[in-house]
Amino acid sequence: MNSKFLEAGFKRSQIDPCVYYCQLDRNRGIMTVFVDDDTLIAETEEGMAELKRMIGSKFKFHDLGPLHHLLGIRFKQKPDGSLELDQSTYLTKVLERFNMESCRPIATPLEAGTKLDKSMSPTTDEDMGRMRELPYRELIGSLMYLSQGTRPDISYAVAKLGQFVIILVSRIGTRVSVYLGI
Repeated sequence: MNSKFLEAGFKRSQIDPCVYYCQLDRNRGIMTVFVDDDTLIAETEEGMAELKRMIGSKFKFHDLGPLHHLLGIRFKQKPDGSLELDQSTYLTKVLERFNMESCRPIATPLEAGTKLDKSMSPTTDEDMGRMRELPYRELIGSLMYLSQGTRPDISYAVAKLGQFVIILVSRIGTRVSVYLGI
């Protein structure tokens, strides 16, 4: 596949091997490859037509039209040409997975300067037993994906919770959770 993209006139990114780019007449083109889903990005309609021609010269492909969803992110092109991104479907699944569907949104998920320490972890054998059964690491991973995709506003809270998992692991074992009503 790589050799065909190079033959078609693309260059492979040195930073991410799944990203290819090219310089068209007056446009730049970018193509991302994820398993069998390729996404083309161009500055103009003419640029997009040229990218499709380049790809079509080497591969048979189906044009699915404008991008709507990719990797759990919804893309919506606004009339001014800008893109609006959201992960509402992914977020709903995360809330359901961790039994948080009825939680209420708040403006600041964690106050700056909040300290999470050993005193907040479980102390009794009973509490530690319950905590071992909860998927804290999986929750942190899900929140990290959100913070890196469309929710940078929760990055501080996610980083703090990620640091706190180290305290919990040292205290009660590898599969842990914490009450998130801190």
